[in-house]
Amino acid sequence: MFSIENSVVKTLSESRIRVLAMKLQLPLLPLHFIRRESVMAKLDAHADHRFHVFEAASGYGKSLALAQWMHLKKQQKEVVAWLTLDPKENDALRFLTYLVCALHSADKKCVPLSLKALEQDESIEDIAHLLHQELAAINHIVHIALDDIHHINSAESLELLSQWIEYAGPNVKWYFTSQQTFPFPISRYIGQGVCSIYSEDDLKLSRDETLQWLSHTFKEPLEHSDVDAIFEQSAGWFTGLVLIKTLHDQKQQYWVKGDETIIESYFAEQWRPTISPDELEICQQLAILEKANGLYLNAVYERECSSEILASLSQKHLLVLRDKNANSWFYLHPLLRAYLISSMDGLAQTQNMERASEWLHQHQHHVEAVEMALKAGNKQQAAKLLQSTAESILEEQDIAQLLQWKKQLPDDVITASPRLVVIFSWTLALAQQFDDAERLMAQMDRFLLLDTSILPESVSGQLFAIRAYIARSRGKISNAIQLSKQALDKLDDRSYMAKTVTYFNLSNIYMTLNKLAEARQYNRLSFETARSVGSIHLEMLALHAQARIEQVKGNLYLAEKLLNEGLALAERLMNPQRAAAYGRLLIYKGYVVWLRNQPDEAEQLLLQGVDVSEHCHDSYIIMGYILLNNLARQRGQLEKAYGYLSRVEAILQYWSVPGFTYQPWLSTMRVNLLIDENKLDAAQANLKYLYDLLEQNEYALSPEHYPDLRGLVDVFYVRAKSISGQHKVALKLLDKKLDHGLPNQQGFALIFVYLMRALLRYQLGQEDNALQDFRKAITMAEKNFCIMPFIEYSQGMSALYNQLPTNIQQKEFIRTILSNIEVNDGGHHNQAFAQVRSIISQRELAVLKLIAEGLSNQEIAERLFISLHTVKTHARRINSKLGVKSRTQAIIKAREVGVI
Repeated sequence: MFSIENSVVKTLSESRIRVLAMKLQLPLLPLHFIRRESVMAKLDAHADHRFHVFEAASGYGKSLALAQWMHLKKQQKEVVAWLTLDPKENDALRFLTYLVCALHSADKKCVPLSLKALEQDESIEDIAHLLHQELAAINHIVHIALDDIHHINSAESLELLSQWIEYAGPNVKWYFTSQQTFPFPISRYIGQGVCSIYSEDDLKLSRDETLQWLSHTFKEPLEHSDVDAIFEQSAGWFTGLVLIKTLHDQKQQYWVKGDETIIESYFAEQWRPTISPDELEICQQLAILEKANGLYLNAVYERECSSEILASLSQKHLLVLRDKNANSWFYLHPLLRAYLISSMDGLAQTQNMERASEWLHQHQHHVEAVEMALKAGNKQQAAKLLQSTAESILEEQDIAQLLQWKKQLPDDVITASPRLVVIFSWTLALAQQFDDAERLMAQMDRFLLLDTSILPESVSGQLFAIRAYIARSRGKISNAIQLSKQALDKLDDRSYMAKTVTYFNLSNIYMTLNKLAEARQYNRLSFETARSVGSIHLEMLALHAQARIEQVKGNLYLAEKLLNEGLALAERLMNPQRAAAYGRLLIYKGYVVWLRNQPDEAEQLLLQGVDVSEHCHDSYIIMGYILLNNLARQRGQLEKAYGYLSRVEAILQYWSVPGFTYQPWLSTMRVNLLIDENKLDAAQANLKYLYDLLEQNEYALSPEHYPDLRGLVDVFYVRAKSISGQHKVALKLLDKKLDHGLPNQQGFALIFVYLMRALLRYQLGQEDNALQDFRKAITMAEKNFCIMPFIEYSQGMSALYNQLPTNIQQKEFIRTILSNIEVNDGGHHNQAFAQVRSIISQRELAVLKLIAEGLSNQEIAERLFISLHTVKTHARRINSKLGVKSRTQAIIKAREVGVI
């Protein structure tokens, strides 16, 4: 039919039609290909859509992601057709021929009439009509992928394509990849809910996916900081990763300046030829401003038509990316920006930057206005802008940004202004750099010596509020309450940020004191203040604080509802990644869904949250990593769990956060891991260190972000004593907590207390009391489906589950728990003891006791006067009889049933 090479598709070997086989071949997945889980999830969620468009710049992995989905469909025994297009398919007959052949090669029964019409040289109209009919009649799912659809621009080929899409039956699923905007309008299909678009934002690699690629590419493991640098610059662009890897191979560097030969060559050859002079000028201006819309560019550079050029660049997918949070704003990919900046004269841009700062300030982009003034080198202007917009900048609590500005502004500029002293004292306090904050506040004495009237009451109130926050962080609770109330007496409505943070501080203090009614009262005041000034950031923080209160009460569903409200507010922010409140909401939602035993969703939320917290320099990051540690521990990944603790410790040390704010928390979590490893002596030593801290300060174990750390320490103390066989000592502590602290104990904490006491009472033979405690814990947890405590403390609970009435065992809550834990049928504790004791010989019992004492195999052999081989044989038999895999598990199991 047309000139073609010798390569022939096998399914067409008996036909006289000759086509290139490789154009119809579904691409093979590389050995170490990156699994695009988020893309697969979106495709799966929109599986009912009729067609899917992958529309992004070259190098974002469109074809590979689509090929992964097609292989998945093929594994599911569904029909998959693939066609890689090139400009020759602008010939409508060739396009039609290749599509028919692709479908035929995928399923011989799919389009037999169309293929026959092609062989008989019928008219293109007749063949197209037959294809429409056959596509409409398909009664099974067929997936058709047209790769590189941007090559098609002829009116005739596009008309055929639009007809196929319009009239194909519901069982035909179309997929397209394109480096440009889809060649004909599809907004109607999107509006009908039958079409999905996958842009650069959907296709960019996540940090985990980037790390996956780096781990296969680099011979040596990379430092976290190196991975962060590579991820920040590549920004999910696969080609960017390859460029950075090549640069590292050549120059042993990860950070791209933009003037390197490999970078210049790539953009000069692959990018520059595709744009016009006007488009190049816009891109250069965008590189200087970092992010802009058309009005902004027009004002700064005194030009017109910027919006139209930006839209054109976006449609061409030339690494000019649309801001998903502000649709009319655009920015360049970091590597493209570095390339353009390196080729421009920075000194000539100062006047434009100053104009940009003024425009940003006038249009309420206060953070960006200060940043632009500093880039222009006008530090006095930056200081002036900071003073005039302090509250709005501080409310975002992007501490990283504020700390960076503090470094850029000279000390004499800061200390010359009471307003700047307040701003950066807050910055240092929120960054947990308390000593530095107090030293800076001491600079106010200079103004007081000159004239006390210089400082208005509101500034004095700000200082009281900062000192109150520092006092609470240091565990000086009474002092913090007094300072907070003095602050509120002096702060006026214009100091809304300081007033709201003071309400947060008081709410947190009363949570620490287990006075939740008072905590909720101050939380309500923080809401009212935030809403009265229309602050989304502060309202998000208030929702987070309320969710914490409800979670402590045991109201998990209400807590999650509040967190979702806060996350919905975040969608209204231009850049939630710079909002500390957004990170906190993500992390705490991760905590709540983990408590309901949804670990995969929890992990995703936590990883998102810690990224935001790290970007914002928010000390709340410790909460995220502690929870990731718990997830890893629950999965038996102890090394990974320790790694998370070390990671956050390194971050907080790098941020100069004082150890007293986080070391007790990390020590507490390490206690739990040490118990898991049966390193009870080390665990007890850590517990002694923690209880010694309480002797010095009763609130030493009440950090701002987890006020009930003391309760967690008690739980781990009970666990350590129980595993070491000291059941009565452990039970005594729980009885004391319930007898003396019942009015202050909240719902969530009580679940753990009753659950652990049930286990201890059962082990001590107090079976009726044990079952009573167990049922109390179930009743308290069932309402909000709080499953995690029952999974965490499942060992030794089998008999209690077996003794529950049948109607309770059949409840969804209990069935869900039982589906996540191992329950043996041994039943009674005494039965379990008898069962184990009957199968373990006297000699094996002697070996087991020495193993529990921590003796090595060689030491056991010497103690019992037997060979090393015999000790190992006994150890293997003990593990087999107890149904465990390690010495540690054998010790725990033996203590659980009471044989040692």
